[in-house]
Amino acid sequence: MLSIFFLKQNYTEEERFEFMINRVILHCKIVNFYVAAHEAADILLHNTPFYIHNDTVVIDANSSARAYGIKKGDDVKTLRQRFNNVSEIKVDMDLYNNLSRAFYNICNKYSQLCLAQGQGECYLDLTSTAFRDFPDKIAMQIYKETLDTLSLPVSIG
Repeated sequence: MLSIFFLKQNYTEEERFEFMINRVILHCKIVNFYVAAHEAADILLHNTPFYIHNDTVVIDANSSARAYGIKKGDDVKTLRQRFNNVSEIKVDMDLYNNLSRAFYNICNKYSQLCLAQGQGECYLDLTSTAFRDFPDKIAMQIYKETLDTLSLPVSIG
């Protein structure tokens, strides 16, 4: 993954190691993104078992629904017959795109080098800012701001 920051293809092993050792990269990912997005949009879903689907298969399920044995890839038609007490939510790409964009905007405050890696996931190169702030302090700021403003839990490493 870090090869995206290399400027040429033919680095020696020593050059590659030295380059990587002097970089500060954070991987930021919203935990259980699709479920978290719907729970942030509707607080009542926090205590409700539900799964997210695209009409035919389950895309994701919250922990309460997983306790029933529901998992990604399950057939929606079968689930409708078996579980009448589990809510179903249709995929909402507008919600996911808006939350991802807001999350990337938060991350971009801390680094101009932000590589979006999918819905709610990115890599931040903090190399140029690491001398001003400790990376763990920046990570905590991103975590807190994402949770406070978007109500989304984020994992940063």
